[in-house]
Amino acid sequence: MRSGIFCLFENWNQDHQESLKEQIEFIQYAEKLGFDEAWLTEHHFNNFSLCPSPIALLSYALASTSKISIGSAAILLAHYHPIKMAESIATLELLSQGRFLFGIAKGAFPIFDISMGANPDKNRTLMLEANRIIQKLLYEEEVYFQGEFFEINNVSIRPKPQRLIPTYIASESIESIIEAAKEGYGILAGMGASLEKLHFIEENFRTNALEETPFTLALTRAFFVAESHEEAMEEARMAIDIFIQCMNAAKENNPTFAQIIQDTTYERLRSELFDQNAILDQAIIGTPKECIEKIRTLKENLPLSSLILKPATASYKKAKEALRIYKEEIEPLL
Repeated sequence: MRSGIFCLFENWNQDHQESLKEQIEFIQYAEKLGFDEAWLTEHHFNNFSLCPSPIALLSYALASTSKISIGSAAILLAHYHPIKMAESIATLELLSQGRFLFGIAKGAFPIFDISMGANPDKNRTLMLEANRIIQKLLYEEEVYFQGEFFEINNVSIRPKPQRLIPTYIASESIESIIEAAKEGYGILAGMGASLEKLHFIEENFRTNALEETPFTLALTRAFFVAESHEEAMEEARMAIDIFIQCMNAAKENNPTFAQIIQDTTYERLRSELFDQNAILDQAIIGTPKECIEKIRTLKENLPLSSLILKPATASYKKAKEALRIYKEEIEPLL
């Protein structure tokens, strides 16, 4: 099982420049400790999570490190042209010398869809079609494609990657799981995903995959460790509460936005993604012994490929200490 960190580029101190700088330094620290992966997300119009430009952040993070793999968790593919995205990730892959992980998602933020002129009801279909084109452009010459959204006529991109770039889909939908199974993509699972949900994903993946296709699961969990259970929970609850409030701030402060998502699949999806109780229930929080037991339970019940930790604290100092304890006191006993 590989170990990773999840990066939101949180603006804890209301300083945009410092927040970006701190997150890059945190990735460098994780690399120094021996973490295998760092996953960067994409959010827009958000004063808390400062990551609207994933290619720029991925590029800088890869240039600032030398060993750790850097992944997108995930690029909102419905908002990018597949030719340009294929060129960008091929370039990232070559510059990083094989350290780039390509994660995609349809997105759950209608205010961004509307601002960009997108149709949120078609984002999943658009995402999957765009990815099919990207995969063809990366590894084939003279690409032709006629789809619902794109028409590609005899395009060959440069540069070309020298290996098969690992691709992940951040989704729990049957359509996306089937696509991942048939094409051999990994699954990115969120902080609130229960064992029941993860078993559902695995079962449907294996049902639709060829026998030799591995089930690659990168699972994100909120994480904090301290000397006492109470201390760990107090720190984590505060950080997760702030995270939930900030991610829902647009809904609360923008009546138009609230009206748009009311009684829609967006409302259900957002309530699942940003469910504080679900995130806490699935979190790895407590003493080192308690964290070990929780991770062992995950490993016993799931074929985990990567465990991605999101430190649940508003302090980078405490987050660094939590990662150190994980590497020195928790991981060796798993």
